[in-house]
Amino acid sequence: MKKVVSNEVWVMGDLRNEKFLDLSLRALAKARDLAGSFSGKAGVVLFDFLEEKPANAAGPAPVAAEPAIRKCLAHGADKVYLIEQKGLTLHGADVCAFALAEAVEERRPALVLFALTEFGREMAAISARLCNAGLISDCQNLRVENGRIIGTCPAWGGEIMAEITYSDTHEPGFATIQPNLFSAVEAKADPGEIIRISVAGSGKMRRAKLLSLSPEPLDEK
Repeated sequence: MKKVVSNEVWVMGDLRNEKFLDLSLRALAKARDLAGSFSGKAGVVLFDFLEEKPANAAGPAPVAAEPAIRKCLAHGADKVYLIEQKGLTLHGADVCAFALAEAVEERRPALVLFALTEFGREMAAISARLCNAGLISDCQNLRVENGRIIGTCPAWGGEIMAEITYSDTHEPGFATIQPNLFSAVEAKADPGEIIRISVAGSGKMRRAKLLSLSPEPLDEK
C-alpha cells in the first residue's frame, strides 16, 4: 500500500553548472508559491556527485553541493535533501532518476518539479515511470484549485493552451516547467533544514560513462 503524499513540493536541483542551478532556483520560486497554497513546504533535491568531472571536459564547472545548499536555503527552500550514493554521475540522468525515485517513494512529496532542460525532461520521464506517477510536461504555469494541482501547457503545436491534472491513482505528481517564466527570489526560509539521504542500488543502474564534454559554440546554435 502506498504512503499518503506529504504537503511538500520538491524541485530537482541541477548542479551541472551555475546556469542550470539558476534555472532550478527559478523553479523553486514556483514551488514556494504552490506549497503556500496548501500550507506546505518547498524542498530542493540535490545530488552529491562523488565522481570527478573528466579532466578533458570543457565548459563551465559544476556546482559543489555545499554552496548549492546555501543558495537554495537563501532562496526560500524549507528543506534541502542531499542524496548521497556512490555511482551518481554529473550527466547521468538515468542513474540520478533511479536515486530520485527511491527518495520520492520513501518520502512521498505531493509534487516534484524539474526545470525544462533536456536533462530535466529525461530525469522527469524516468523517475515518474519508476514511481508509476503522472507527469505533466512543458508547463507554463501550475496552480492549486480545489485541492488539485493543475498544469497549463501548450498543445497542438502551441496553438492552444491545455489544462491538465493528475489522476488520484498516480500520486505524487511530476512536472517539467518553463523556468524562464519565473524569477529566482531571495527569501531565506526559517530555519531551513538539511536532510541527507543515502539511497541503495542506484549505482548499479549506471549504463554509460562520460569520457569528455565539448559544448556547442554559441555561434553555431
